[in-house]
Amino acid sequence: MDIGEKRMNSKKGLKSEWFFLGDSVVEGLFFEPNERFTELLGERLSNKNFEIINLAVEGYSFIQEFEYLKEKALGFSPDYVIWCLTYNDLQEPSSEMREVKKMLDRIDRNSFYKEYYKYKDATEGFLYKSQLYRYIKLFTMYLVSNKSNVKFEDPFVHYLNIDEAERILKQLPEIANKQKLKFLFVLLPVNISDQDNDLLKFEKLFIKNNITYVDLNKYIAVRDEEKKSLFIDHDLCHFSKKGHEVVANAFFQLIENDQETVFMK
Repeated sequence: MDIGEKRMNSKKGLKSEWFFLGDSVVEGLFFEPNERFTELLGERLSNKNFEIINLAVEGYSFIQEFEYLKEKALGFSPDYVIWCLTYNDLQEPSSEMREVKKMLDRIDRNSFYKEYYKYKDATEGFLYKSQLYRYIKLFTMYLVSNKSNVKFEDPFVHYLNIDEAERILKQLPEIANKQKLKFLFVLLPVNISDQDNDLLKFEKLFIKNNITYVDLNKYIAVRDEEKKSLFIDHDLCHFSKKGHEVVANAFFQLIENDQETVFMK
């Protein structure tokens, strides 16, 4: 069944399923599910036989979203996969940091300090085997000595090589043909300059590989003061309630006005 047949079936009562992939921005961090832009969009499309399904997962990077797509989403045979990207989707949180946090959460603090100072030298020797501990120690030394102009490699984050992202993109046409679905990438609005985020890198990849995408960061044209109101205070990417409403409205306008060239081609 091709996309045209799916649209014909939609007229017969079958809903066109749109799956949204993304991280905590799409998941709607700090908001109830019915307040997210995906659900707000679904309400506006409820009489048009569209079904919006939000599959976003907090903390996921581009490569994790791809694995989730293959392992979970494709089994439900979506018509469209709307892949939403934000400023840090080429980054993966370090697994070492998560494991250290788990261990620290299990330790009684009074007991920890007592044992640390009792066996300080031995404890230091053990801790220095950890890249994370060495980073924190070195950072503290420079901070105390006011040498804060030194640039450190962040041990909490692994940056995906741009070639890894491109390899994923090159697999999508085969997946789309096999699954009879369409991909659309969406660059979400961010509260940060183009030079300081991954959206520009993605845009160059899309152009290079002739991939359809929508830049909501440019589509939603507002003044700087107004743009800040779309985000939670001092946040680079997570939407406020107004932000979710504005993004939902932008999606709806695109579907209504540009469906033959972007969403339905």
